Amino acid sequence: MQVFAKVAEAGSFAEAARRLRLAPATVTKHIQALEKRIGARLINRDTRRIQLTEAGALYWRRCQTLLSELAQVENEAAGLGQLPRGRLRLTAGDGFGTSELQPAVLEFMQLYPDITVDLELTTRYIDLIKEEFDVAVRTSGTPLDGALVARRIAVSRLVACAAPAYLARHGRPRDPADLASHACLVYTGTKWANEWPFRRGEETRKVSVPARLQTNSNLTLCHAVKSGAGIAIQPSFNVWRELRSGELELVLDEWRVGELDVHVVFPHREYMPAKVRVFIDFLAERFRGGAHRDVWLDRARQLAA
Repeated sequence: MQVFAKVAEAGSFAEAARRLRLAPATVTKHIQALEKRIGARLINRDTRRIQLTEAGALYWRRCQTLLSELAQVENEAAGLGQLPRGRLRLTAGDGFGTSELQPAVLEFMQLYPDITVDLELTTRYIDLIKEEFDVAVRTSGTPLDGALVARRIAVSRLVACAAPAYLARHGRPRDPADLASHACLVYTGTKWANEWPFRRGEETRKVSVPARLQTNSNLTLCHAVKSGAGIAIQPSFNVWRELRSGELELVLDEWRVGELDVHVVFPHREYMPAKVRVFIDFLAERFRGGAHRDVWLDRARQLAA
């Protein structure tokens, strides 16, 4: 269609070939293939000039409109790839999503007013490609699909913590074994659940804890530990504000439980839309240095001091 339009506009096969930077024989083949597909002669030609047939004149009028619309569509699609605008679909777990992603998204929306955000927080695993999401934020406790691209943006230490009121009533455990006599709040979304692993240098312990509360919701666990219901293990990103304010205190801080890597996951590196690229860069900058150290514990300790 583009070759035919150029021939009609130029009034010559040779001139159309020059403008399109094609061989004249290639232009002729395109026109012949088009006429064969349509089943009508579009151009009458002799050695010196061309003349559009009635069908050709009708086709040219209509294809000019179609080609103009096609160019507009391509420009719009290219704009979505190059300019940060459009609808951005995000998903994350309810823990990180509520404590860190929600405030980050609100700040991001202020910076990029041409991007609208669709944020889904859920405990279920979402197939980004099948369900047409642009980006997921996942922790290392969540399976990472090998078909996707994952960029680590932060690391969060798992910490044992409790409310001061609970510790005042029941005492502070000095050794992991002391947890056997404490009310423990258990997150069932981990592989170890009631078997809490502790490490100090080369020494390791695995402690079977009594579950005062079991839940698959980090939000519920956070509310419970803040209310003084017991001791919980939480990612630092869920509790750093409470540690800073004194609403929660670290327990057995000299022992390490583990850590979570925080990844931004997306379908492709090639032809990444600008809206996705700027969002990933925004999160990486927001948690700057977090891929190598726990920025949340840094914040908690610096501000508490």
